[in-house]
Amino acid sequence: MKRLTLDISESLHRAIRMKAVEEGTAMTDLLRNLLETHYL
Repeated sequence: MKRLTLDISESLHRAIRMKAVEEGTAMTDLLRNLLETHYL
């Protein structure tokens, strides 16, 4: 695994966090799945 660091707005962070809570998953898992879906 490699680490990726991004600077994002507070509103985007809040939206991602809320989506993760809705789906009952960790933000990292949500984002990793999103990236894999679009780039693999």
